[in-house]
Amino acid sequence: MQKLTSRLAESAELHRRQVGMLQTATHSLAHAEHGMEAARVAEAERQAWLSHQHHQTVYLLASKAALAQDAVEAARAELREQRDVAAGFQAQCSRLKQDLRPWELLKSAKSPYALELARFLHDEAPLLAQQAPPHKVRIPVLALEWPPGVHLDASLCWRNLQPRGFSGLLHRLCAGELQPDDEELELTVCAFSDTRWVGALESESEAPRLAALLAYQALRLDLGAAAVCRVVPMKRSLWSGLMSIEPRQSRSTPPVGVGAVGSPKRTTASVGGAKHHQRDEVALLREVLRGCPFEQELASALGRAQRCY
Repeated sequence: MQKLTSRLAESAELHRRQVGMLQTATHSLAHAEHGMEAARVAEAERQAWLSHQHHQTVYLLASKAALAQDAVEAARAELREQRDVAAGFQAQCSRLKQDLRPWELLKSAKSPYALELARFLHDEAPLLAQQAPPHKVRIPVLALEWPPGVHLDASLCWRNLQPRGFSGLLHRLCAGELQPDDEELELTVCAFSDTRWVGALESESEAPRLAALLAYQALRLDLGAAAVCRVVPMKRSLWSGLMSIEPRQSRSTPPVGVGAVGSPKRTTASVGGAKHHQRDEVALLREVLRGCPFEQELASALGRAQRCY
């Protein structure tokens, strides 16, 4: 009985130990299962966060890609526009080169008078036309138009051969005694527009000056002759005279030569007579003496000498 009791006690103790071990294993298993569930939940949350981050990254990249594509299209459109603008500029430059070709030829042909005239009309004339007269300024001779209705006596008479006559002034200019901008050759002018100026408004005294200056400029094409001019307001009669020139808005020039603007009409007979009129030496000398203080005495002496020979 004692052995049986001892074995039962041992069995009970073994059973108690096994139960304790089983409980411990159960607790460990439960704790492990709880840890695994927590890890699974954490992994699921991490995967969800990663998926969300992935979607956000994809959306951001797609937005940036769309913006970049729009920027590329805008850049391409701007490039096409700039190419069109550049093509337009190139065409305009080609036209400007063609337009500048005559001026380049004038410059290469050593024609400073034309370049000086263009510079004056472009840079100075618009400003001068806005200034209230009177004032003095240097104006290129070629910019001055002849006053309508003013006659020019270009004959070889005594008056024109005087120092203040047309031929006398031209001689003094050619000899270097006078310069185009000397005060003795000062002209009275007015502005008809920004690009049109009329000179020699004091017709009796200034017409020979303007004619001599124009003739001198025609001889000295290597320079741009400019005269000192006193700018005054335009008179209504002068404006009407300029507007009546035919063809309309033509340049007003001295009434000399066939077909000159403002010159009297000539018939075919008068033109033919002028072409066939021959002056001998005596007639030329009489023309030179016309207006001389000793015209009658010298003409009489010339007549006696002509009768003797």
